[in-house]
Amino acid sequence: MPENDGARVSPGGWLLAIDTSSDRAGVALFDGQDMHLRQWPSVRAQTTQVLPVIRQMLTSANLTISDLAAVAVATGPGAFTGLRVGMSLAKGFAMGRGIPLIGIPTLEATASPWVKAALSVIAILPAGRGRIVWQRFGQENQPHALQS
Repeated sequence: MPENDGARVSPGGWLLAIDTSSDRAGVALFDGQDMHLRQWPSVRAQTTQVLPVIRQMLTSANLTISDLAAVAVATGPGAFTGLRVGMSLAKGFAMGRGIPLIGIPTLEATASPWVKAALSVIAILPAGRGRIVWQRFGQENQPHALQS
């Protein structure tokens, strides 16, 4: 599914995943076995909520930023400001630690569970201003914007 240009999480390292592409934000920590996940309604509040959630999750998992081996971030399509918040945080963590930064297209992440089950699927997301975006997986790989 999502391409990561060969970036790999080192054994024993933790992946920080950030999704601020919609009105529902999500942050996850994953080491290949254990996962800590938090999702919440963040309607236009990502700028004030995401970093404190990351801090809280690291603390509750007894981790520090030094334990991160890679960072993944949703790349859209999605809410413009939300995407900027997530990408800025992800890039800051990755550059500050010198660890891989992995971009995950939102539509691919949405469709991934069904595609992995060898099903043909169409992922559909709201795009704001009465529009939606969609992408068919298995036959076509380009997102489309439609007026509703």
